[in-house]
Amino acid sequence: MTIIHRAVQKLKGSLEGSGCDHGVVSLWVNRDVPVCQYPRGVCLEGVYGGRTAEMVTTTPLEAKAKLSFLYEAPLKKPKTRAAAVAIINVVTGFACMSRKLHACPPSCHGECREMLAKMYDSGMIYPVDNLKEIPEIFQGRIAESPEKADIIIIAGDGLISDEGIEIQEKYQDTKEIIYLGPSTAGVATLLDLKHWCPFGR
Repeated sequence: MTIIHRAVQKLKGSLEGSGCDHGVVSLWVNRDVPVCQYPRGVCLEGVYGGRTAEMVTTTPLEAKAKLSFLYEAPLKKPKTRAAAVAIINVVTGFACMSRKLHACPPSCHGECREMLAKMYDSGMIYPVDNLKEIPEIFQGRIAESPEKADIIIIAGDGLISDEGIEIQEKYQDTKEIIYLGPSTAGVATLLDLKHWCPFGR
């Protein structure tokens, strides 16, 4: 069972008996909103119960589905995992479990980078899936592989890619893993994972 499957099952248990399972979640690409500076891709926006939340991904899947359909989905491909994460993000926001649903404005990007650098000022860093800004922030401290890293950083597609899934399953209990931005907020909240998004909304 992958980290995404575990988050889905935790969400299912949290919402049991609430009636939310019958609600319809809409997913579409929104190119008109600012996105987190670290992941690559476009904003896959989830809409549910009047709330919206984002997942930045290079493999967006636009669709409408009942929340209950998510519970038994195999989630074998990054595209379906991206959709699942977008659904998790918006539904945890709707249920007031997660409060980081949207990226901060670009005016906060510089301060976010500075704070991140100060927070993790030692050790080797492995950014999963070619993250932006991270190699510059931690210049000279980027590990060649997760095995050689002290800290693993995950944002956007790093949460759902085949490589990201494998790394999370292998190192969840042995290395420090940091989840960045609103894209990872729902899963991090449900599974009580370390999450960094100081200015997200």
